[in-house]
Amino acid sequence: MHASTGSSKYATFFYGLYDDTQRTLTYVNAGHNAPMLFRPTEVAASRLDALGALGYSDGAPHAPALQQTGACEVTRMETGGLAVGLFGKSVYQQETLQLRPGDLLLLFTDGVSEAMNADEAEFGEARLTELVAACNRRISHVQIWTELIFLANSLLIA
Repeated sequence: MHASTGSSKYATFFYGLYDDTQRTLTYVNAGHNAPMLFRPTEVAASRLDALGALGYSDGAPHAPALQQTGACEVTRMETGGLAVGLFGKSVYQQETLQLRPGDLLLLFTDGVSEAMNADEAEFGEARLTELVAACNRRISHVQIWTELIFLANSLLIA
Protein backbone atom coordinates (compact mmCIF):
# COMPACT_ATOMS: atom_id res chain seq x y z
CA MET A 1 0.00 0.00 0.00
CA HIS A 2 2.80 2.40 0.90
CA ALA A 3 4.48 1.97 -2.50
CA SER A 4 1.28 2.68 -4.43
CA THR A 5 -0.13 5.54 -2.36
CA GLY A 6 2.75 7.32 -0.66
CA SER A 7 3.08 8.22 3.00
CA SER A 8 0.02 10.50 3.11
CA LYS A 9 -2.39 7.58 2.73
CA TYR A 10 -2.91 4.78 5.19
CA ALA A 11 -5.57 2.46 6.57
CA THR A 12 -6.31 1.07 9.98
CA PHE A 13 -7.77 -2.36 10.53
CA PHE A 14 -8.60 -4.90 13.16
CA TYR A 15 -8.62 -8.57 12.24
CA GLY A 16 -9.86 -11.26 14.57
CA LEU A 17 -10.30 -15.00 14.23
CA TYR A 18 -12.66 -16.68 16.68
CA ASP A 19 -12.22 -20.37 17.54
CA ASP A 20 -15.56 -21.53 18.87
CA THR A 21 -14.22 -24.91 20.01
CA GLN A 22 -11.57 -23.30 22.24
CA ARG A 23 -13.48 -20.03 22.90
CA THR A 24 -10.41 -18.02 21.88
CA LEU A 25 -10.04 -14.88 19.81
CA THR A 26 -6.73 -14.34 18.02
CA TYR A 27 -6.36 -10.80 16.73
CA VAL A 28 -4.11 -8.18 15.15
CA ASN A 29 -4.76 -4.46 15.50
CA ALA A 30 -3.13 -2.20 12.92
CA GLY A 31 -3.66 1.29 14.29
CA HIS A 32 -7.43 0.93 14.66
CA ASN A 33 -9.44 2.09 17.67
CA ALA A 34 -8.65 -0.63 20.19
CA PRO A 35 -11.67 -2.87 20.71
CA MET A 36 -12.68 -3.42 24.32
CA LEU A 37 -13.24 -6.71 26.09
CA PHE A 38 -15.54 -6.26 29.08
CA ARG A 39 -15.21 -9.05 31.62
CA PRO A 40 -17.31 -9.29 34.80
CA THR A 41 -15.18 -8.43 37.82
CA GLU A 42 -15.66 -11.74 39.62
CA VAL A 43 -14.35 -13.61 36.55
CA ALA A 44 -11.52 -11.11 36.18
CA ALA A 45 -10.51 -11.51 39.81
CA SER A 46 -10.34 -15.31 39.59
CA ARG A 47 -8.36 -15.04 36.31
CA LEU A 48 -5.82 -12.69 37.87
CA ASP A 49 -5.51 -14.87 40.97
CA ALA A 50 -4.92 -18.00 38.91
CA LEU A 51 -2.37 -16.36 36.64
CA GLY A 52 -0.71 -14.62 39.56
CA ALA A 53 0.06 -18.05 40.96
CA LEU A 54 1.94 -18.72 37.73
CA GLY A 55 4.16 -15.70 38.30
CA TYR A 56 2.42 -13.13 36.13
CA SER A 57 1.83 -10.09 38.30
CA ASP A 58 -0.64 -8.54 35.86
CA GLY A 59 -2.23 -11.78 34.66
CA ALA A 60 -0.29 -11.97 31.37
CA PRO A 61 3.28 -12.33 30.13
CA HIS A 62 3.06 -8.78 28.76
CA ALA A 63 1.26 -5.82 30.26
CA PRO A 64 -2.32 -5.70 28.94
CA ALA A 65 -4.15 -2.39 28.78
CA LEU A 66 -6.54 -2.91 31.67
CA GLN A 67 -9.03 -0.59 33.26
CA GLN A 68 -11.20 -1.43 36.26
CA THR A 69 -14.81 -0.31 36.34
CA GLY A 70 -17.42 -0.93 39.00
CA ALA A 71 -18.82 -4.04 37.34
CA CYS A 72 -16.08 -5.31 35.07
CA GLU A 73 -12.49 -5.28 33.89
CA VAL A 74 -11.94 -3.69 30.50
CA THR A 75 -9.08 -4.94 28.32
CA ARG A 76 -8.10 -2.75 25.35
CA MET A 77 -7.09 -4.94 22.42
CA GLU A 78 -4.05 -2.99 21.17
CA THR A 79 -1.60 -5.74 20.16
CA GLY A 80 -0.58 -5.48 16.52
CA GLY A 81 1.33 -2.67 14.90
CA LEU A 82 1.15 0.56 12.94
CA ALA A 83 -1.55 1.59 10.51
CA VAL A 84 -1.10 -0.05 7.11
CA GLY A 85 0.69 2.08 4.53
CA LEU A 86 2.63 4.44 6.80
CA PHE A 87 5.92 2.68 6.10
CA GLY A 88 7.20 0.31 3.44
CA LYS A 89 7.66 -2.61 5.82
CA SER A 90 5.91 -3.14 9.11
CA VAL A 91 5.94 -5.99 11.59
CA TYR A 92 2.70 -7.03 13.25
CA GLN A 93 2.14 -9.11 16.37
CA GLN A 94 -0.92 -11.12 17.28
CA GLU A 95 -2.49 -11.98 20.60
CA THR A 96 -4.89 -14.72 21.63
CA LEU A 97 -7.47 -14.08 24.33
CA GLN A 98 -9.43 -16.75 26.16
CA LEU A 99 -13.08 -15.74 26.16
CA ARG A 100 -15.48 -16.69 28.95
CA PRO A 101 -19.23 -16.67 29.50
CA GLY A 102 -20.32 -13.13 30.35
CA ASP A 103 -17.58 -11.45 28.29
CA LEU A 104 -18.67 -8.67 25.96
CA LEU A 105 -16.52 -7.64 23.01
CA LEU A 106 -17.01 -4.10 21.69
CA LEU A 107 -15.55 -3.22 18.28
CA PHE A 108 -16.13 0.32 17.06
CA THR A 109 -14.77 2.97 14.72
CA ASP A 110 -13.79 6.57 15.27
CA GLY A 111 -17.22 7.44 13.87
CA VAL A 112 -18.54 6.59 17.34
CA SER A 113 -15.78 7.91 19.60
CA GLU A 114 -15.17 11.12 17.60
CA ALA A 115 -18.83 12.00 16.99
CA MET A 116 -19.48 15.57 18.16
CA ASN A 117 -22.42 17.39 19.64
CA ALA A 118 -23.48 20.94 18.74
CA ASP A 119 -20.76 22.31 21.05
CA GLU A 120 -18.16 20.27 19.13
CA ALA A 121 -17.46 18.06 22.16
CA GLU A 122 -16.50 14.52 21.17
CA PHE A 123 -18.44 11.55 22.48
CA GLY A 124 -15.09 9.96 23.43
CA GLU A 125 -13.82 6.50 24.23
CA ALA A 126 -14.00 7.12 27.99
CA ARG A 127 -17.73 7.83 27.77
CA LEU A 128 -18.23 4.78 25.55
CA THR A 129 -16.38 2.61 28.09
CA GLU A 130 -18.45 3.97 30.98
CA LEU A 131 -21.75 3.41 29.18
CA VAL A 132 -21.01 -0.19 28.23
CA ALA A 133 -19.56 -1.03 31.67
CA ALA A 134 -22.65 0.42 33.38
CA CYS A 135 -24.98 -1.59 31.15
CA ASN A 136 -23.05 -4.84 30.95
CA ARG A 137 -24.33 -6.61 34.07
CA ARG A 138 -27.92 -5.43 34.06
CA ILE A 139 -29.22 -5.92 30.52
CA SER A 140 -28.66 -8.21 27.53
CA HIS A 141 -26.05 -7.52 24.86
CA VAL A 142 -28.76 -6.60 22.36
CA GLN A 143 -30.23 -4.14 24.85
CA ILE A 144 -26.77 -2.65 25.44
CA TRP A 145 -26.49 -1.90 21.72
CA THR A 146 -29.94 -0.30 21.68
CA GLU A 147 -29.17 1.77 24.77
CA LEU A 148 -25.79 2.89 23.37
CA ILE A 149 -27.47 4.15 20.20
CA PHE A 150 -30.12 5.98 22.22
CA LEU A 151 -27.66 7.51 24.70
CA ALA A 152 -25.17 8.48 22.02
CA ASN A 153 -27.87 10.19 19.98
CA SER A 154 -29.29 12.02 23.00
CA LEU A 155 -25.85 13.19 24.18
CA LEU A 156 -24.79 14.30 20.72
CA ILE A 157 -28.03 16.15 20.02
CA ALA A 158 -28.04 17.90 23.41
